[in-house]
Amino acid sequence: VSKMLDSYNLPQGMFPLPLVTDFSLDEEDGSFEMRLSRSCYAKLEEELLWYGEEIKGKVRSSRIEDLSGVQARELLVWLAVKGLHVDDPETGFVYLEIGLTYSRLSAQSFQEPPPCSD
Repeated sequence: VSKMLDSYNLPQGMFPLPLVTDFSLDEEDGSFEMRLSRSCYAKLEEELLWYGEEIKGKVRSSRIEDLSGVQARELLVWLAVKGLHVDDPETGFVYLEIGLTYSRLSAQSFQEPPPCSD
């Protein structure tokens, strides 16, 4: 997972890497799957995220599309994080596509894998 994130210019803290038990990447179309040893919650800035035991998506340069297995809490509702992209490294922002909107977080929040809790 770490190698994929580096190859596609994505920060190492996108996923809870210590919990990854299995990972596959189709380098032709960028589709990936990972399994975690357990689901978990992580807080990044003001955003509460939930990572399921199975996460899938398609990776492209500085972005992940068709993401499944990750949700964000908006007010009292959990919504799917459908994708994310990293803005120009000079601005230092990661944008999470949540429902019909984007949540902008500092890229600094994604430098290390997020601490997860049950």
